[in-house]
Amino acid sequence: MAKINILPKEVFNLIAAGEVVERPASVVKELVENALDAGATEIKIEIEGGGTKQIRVLDNGSGIEKSEIGKVLLPHATSKIKTQKDLEKIGTLGFRGEALASISAVADIKITSRTLGSEVGVCLQKTETGEIIQEVGAGQGTCIEVSDLFKYVPARAKFLKKPKTEETEISNLVARYILAKPNVSFKYMADQKVIYQSTGNGKSEALFAVYGKDAVSNTIEIDQTFGQVHIHGFVGKPTYSKPNRTYQTLVLNGRYIQNLAVQTAVTNAYGDFLMKRQYPFYVLFIDMPLEEVDVNVHPNKMEVRFSSGINVYPMVFEAVVRALHKNDFKPEVLGTKDENIAPIERPTIVVPKVQEQTTYISKAKQSNVSIQDYFVSAQNLFPKNEVANASSAFSSIIEDEKGNQIDTSSGEVTTVVKTETKQEQLGFEFAPSYKVIGKVFNTYLIIEQGQEVLFIDQHAMHERILFDRLKGEIDQNKVAVQPMLFPHVFSTNALESQFIEEHLQDFAKLGFDISSFGENSYKISGVPVVCASMSVGSFVSSVLGDVKNLSVSKTSELIRDKLATKACKAAVKGGDDLTKSQIDWLITTMQKEKTPLRCPHGRPAVVCVSKSEIEKWFKRIV
Repeated sequence: MAKINILPKEVFNLIAAGEVVERPASVVKELVENALDAGATEIKIEIEGGGTKQIRVLDNGSGIEKSEIGKVLLPHATSKIKTQKDLEKIGTLGFRGEALASISAVADIKITSRTLGSEVGVCLQKTETGEIIQEVGAGQGTCIEVSDLFKYVPARAKFLKKPKTEETEISNLVARYILAKPNVSFKYMADQKVIYQSTGNGKSEALFAVYGKDAVSNTIEIDQTFGQVHIHGFVGKPTYSKPNRTYQTLVLNGRYIQNLAVQTAVTNAYGDFLMKRQYPFYVLFIDMPLEEVDVNVHPNKMEVRFSSGINVYPMVFEAVVRALHKNDFKPEVLGTKDENIAPIERPTIVVPKVQEQTTYISKAKQSNVSIQDYFVSAQNLFPKNEVANASSAFSSIIEDEKGNQIDTSSGEVTTVVKTETKQEQLGFEFAPSYKVIGKVFNTYLIIEQGQEVLFIDQHAMHERILFDRLKGEIDQNKVAVQPMLFPHVFSTNALESQFIEEHLQDFAKLGFDISSFGENSYKISGVPVVCASMSVGSFVSSVLGDVKNLSVSKTSELIRDKLATKACKAAVKGGDDLTKSQIDWLITTMQKEKTPLRCPHGRPAVVCVSKSEIEKWFKRIV
């Protein structure tokens, strides 16, 4: 049997640090929670280099006595609990006594503190040479400075992301604390720039500090009590949905947590109000007896367990439904087992359809040319002498035959063709003697060529031509940009803002003129001409909806695919009655540009039937 070793303090502190200190945001979390537990009403947070160079948290809390400061870096040293029984009723944010010991194991730390009534403060500084304790002048409260994170475990530093990414994680975390502690004043600065600042004047002011006036005017207040459980806060109006879940905050007994049951309850309460890939906005507070919840689940204290007597799902669901119903939004309400709650009628769900209108500067007004002609000529859909004969089908943004949007990234083949299909990657050349026989159902063109008959799906083929041209423009940085009369302005959170900043050049290559419009706010002043009729807001939402799980290396390709999807919708629709010149243009372009014989999402654009196969149909040959 191997010898059993008793690990020295330096080693088990490093092991504990691996769980507690994952990244700079983990350090900020522990220091802010210590400040809040000390009763601070004012907290200032400063970081440099995404928190890797320095993190400084200053508060006006109760402070640390001179006789006690020598204990703060010891493992399992805490003022929050004393006995096992205290774990059954935890009311503080911290209680494990691992944070400062873990932080000091991986970085340099300096703690300066003064308690109320003390004439001088005390400073504890820990570096690679040891610990120094001395009296200093200081204001009431505590200031903790952490420098050179992971200095003593350089292998961990290799796993950190770019400073801007780490800063974004901290920004997101601080925003949660501002929302969770609305009566505390916060000031958060990154590289000497103020990111967030709140006054501590309540929930509405905190909401404004983090999300701005739009959130305040587009949210509904919730305040419901179910026995010993109090649910309050804000939920967004159905028209104020978001493209991802990063706008959802849940606070349990003053602690920011994440809980799937609550998340699901809110989403289900909105029912059919939410469009596909849209998520509700909410800042919810749940207050309940401390003994009914277990927060001692994971070192990061983000996960909790409720007692068997508490089922939060129906309570949250009911509270959200009541708020929507009270404000003339009418989702169906499920019954409740709480006898003290009056039943609510089951009103009919009424979901208004809002069509976004985007206005563009039309060059038609400047040159007496129609918008249709400008769009067509800009994209060179037809030779100039054929523009006059072009039908509106080639210049309007429309759905495909089933009204669905095309997913260019799926590659799914949805059509089964029993006859032979041309499947070559590149197009084929028509023989000089090819003959246009006609069209059927105003959808399929029939071409006779030698010993074959070709059936061409006019929508799929035109769709492929437009798709390839757009991709070519992107690859050659030649995307034509259409200025907008009224720029589309949209707000973001820290995570979305970082994504946009990192990929502004990618958007520019795609034909989007995007620029900053204040803190965490942007405006789009121009869009690609080929997508001039699309909903800019919907496009932004679809892109930002993938931010959380998006790898940087695939970002540009994702945006291209989403843009190409919109461009494909500009193709002529099946059922449109094409003129002879349009049919000739389609065939000529196929041949000239060697267009692939499948539409972007994999459906065949051309089906070939040989003469011998047709003769088999009529039993001319066996």
